[in-house]
Amino acid sequence: MWIPDIRTIFLVQFFINGFLTLILYIYWKNEKTYPGFRTWMLSLPVMACASLFFFRPEEISPLLAILAANMLLLLALIMRFDSIWRFTRSGPYPRIIYFIAFPATILFLISSQYYAIPDSVRIPILTIIFLVIVIAGCIPLISHGEPGTYRIRMSIFFVIGIWIVLFIARLVWFLAFGQFSLYEMNVVNILYLFYSIVADILTTVFFILLNMARTRSELRTSEQQYKSLADNLPDYIIVHDAEHIHYANLALLRLTGRTLEEMQGTTLESVITHSGAEVVRQITEKPLSAATQEEPWEIDMITHNGTVRHCMMRTTGISSKRFSGFLSVITDITELKMAENALGQATKKLNLFTYITLTDIHSAIFTLSGYNELARGNTSDEKMQQILNRQNEVILTISRLLLFAKEYEGLGVRPPDWQNVKNSYLLGISHVGLITLARNIDVEGLEIYADPLLENVFTTLAENVAIHSRTATSISLYYQETTEGLTLVFEDNGAGIPLDMKEKIFERKTREKKGLGLFLVREILAITGITIRECGAPEKGARFEIAVPNGVYRFDKTAKIPVTDDTV
Repeated sequence: MWIPDIRTIFLVQFFINGFLTLILYIYWKNEKTYPGFRTWMLSLPVMACASLFFFRPEEISPLLAILAANMLLLLALIMRFDSIWRFTRSGPYPRIIYFIAFPATILFLISSQYYAIPDSVRIPILTIIFLVIVIAGCIPLISHGEPGTYRIRMSIFFVIGIWIVLFIARLVWFLAFGQFSLYEMNVVNILYLFYSIVADILTTVFFILLNMARTRSELRTSEQQYKSLADNLPDYIIVHDAEHIHYANLALLRLTGRTLEEMQGTTLESVITHSGAEVVRQITEKPLSAATQEEPWEIDMITHNGTVRHCMMRTTGISSKRFSGFLSVITDITELKMAENALGQATKKLNLFTYITLTDIHSAIFTLSGYNELARGNTSDEKMQQILNRQNEVILTISRLLLFAKEYEGLGVRPPDWQNVKNSYLLGISHVGLITLARNIDVEGLEIYADPLLENVFTTLAENVAIHSRTATSISLYYQETTEGLTLVFEDNGAGIPLDMKEKIFERKTREKKGLGLFLVREILAITGITIRECGAPEKGARFEIAVPNGVYRFDKTAKIPVTDDTV
């Protein structure tokens, strides 16, 4: 029958180290940890195994069990102090401990058993080795200067210090009374073994507290950094619960003329107009994960003197253990709106001035043409007739240029927008007589961000087919996606364009009648970064490739049905 004795202490130590291992594992899985935590966690089962060998050494061989227990005990101590080094210095324990001291101690233990070295010699030597390892491991606890962990580090050092005192007292007792049995029931031995259990618990708890202290320190630092960032942003930042304000950055406090304490708890309508507050409520009715909007919302804000500032707002949901709500970032666009309105007014006046000027010039050209015709009818001089004919050609050229300028006077006046390519294409070619040509369209759902004159682009391309590709029997429009974006292809099967004219057709002055049209096609597309080139093979048809960069095209998710001659 088993009678409780000093081995009970080893059994208790076994279960406690197992329990501590479970606690650290749960913490490791659920909380943020730092270098050394996993090593400390692994040292606990190693210590538990050592306690198990001390508890029942007779299960295998007392000699081998005690030898294995001492080796595991030494390894557990090294691993724990290695953890302290990793945590405080972000580096492992001195390698000399692992590669020299530990193997040398193991060899000494084996040799002492083999050569039967007396306990009076063996135990003091082992004690010295253990003390060197412990003292070396305690150095970072004293020298490390991390703020916020001083008391915890000193608590660990104090616990280890008491363990060292009891360890030395135990050695003195053994030397004084000649009792070198580990299982000796004396006060010092019992006190040492009991305190070893207490030290396991306290040092493990303090090591967890070290991790928690560092986490809190990093959290405070992070909060200060984010607060500093928010306070130095020109945008207005509000943390709210859709009704009341919980935080406002420095820019908003300056705008409203309030302190943070005065702002906290006030309603959104104290800084945002009623319509703007309704927009915020509309956004926040959605789940937190869906609160972020693809496009910002336009709202108005109220300053401390009652004036209104026009702003763009983007809101996203935030959630933490302490607060769940919304973060709104508001950008002041008042000056931008004023500049936009001023530019709009200037553009309208400029367009009116251009219209009046073009109309007056056109009237003057019409009058000049009439006088020119009268002069041609009142002279029979052949040389004068030639001069008047040349003059009439110049008048006709001016008239065509005026009509062309009137057609494209809206270039760049209205802002670019997302446009359906198929609709723009069909409207564009409808102005050109291409009834006899077969048409193939495969751009269903494709939209590009372009100037509102996109329709004129397709009109000009169709006119070039009608004028220069009289042998063509079909035209096609389709796209090809690439890594750099999308290529929109317009092609026919007519005569094609000569190699020496592929770039010249886009120049402002060419010998071709419609050269200016293609010049403006390139300019219209370039407004939003789109390029065009002709790369068809001569005699095999013209092929215009329109390169649309990433971000300038998108797809409207609808049924993609290719359009052919039978469906157009």
